Amino acid sequence: NNLKIDFATLDDFIGGKFLKDKNNVYYVDDNGMRVLNDADVKTFERFQQEYTFYKDKNNIYYEDKKLEGVDRKTFESTSLFGKDKSNIYYKNKKLGLTSKNFQIISDIENIFKNAEGIHLINDEDVKETGAENIKIVPMESKNVDLKTFENLSTPIFSTNYYKDKNNIYYR
Repeated sequence: NNLKIDFATLDDFIGGKFLKDKNNVYYVDDNGMRVLNDADVKTFERFQQEYTFYKDKNNIYYEDKKLEGVDRKTFESTSLFGKDKSNIYYKNKKLGLTSKNFQIISDIENIFKNAEGIHLINDEDVKETGAENIKIVPMESKNVDLKTFENLSTPIFSTNYYKDKNNIYYR
């Protein structure tokens, strides 16, 4: 890997896995350091003070991957999830679900709801490979009440149990 780094201007300006010099933005992980080819050096920064999503004047990124088809003007992020006026994103993947009424129920368990129902992201096998192979599992139950569905965790104790006005559920 023949990177031509300008060490006089090299800066870890945003933390996380990124560095930049006057010419390039670099992504650093266990596979080494590489140039983020499409990144605009002058405008590249963390998105909303998080270390998950990043942006420049043209794109939004999850790690070193561009989010395809994202509306930059309406994009918001929370942890590994993002949304724009139309879509929900998990890591770098557009989920194909509407962002209408999007709400994260459990960040740790990757459970969220939207206008279409309650969904679980199953990414147990893809922790290292990004979001290409995730499975979206609808939590189907005719009795689930979307308005009152919530996690039973406390600030000290995390749990896989959920409740709504009708029932208690286990992940």
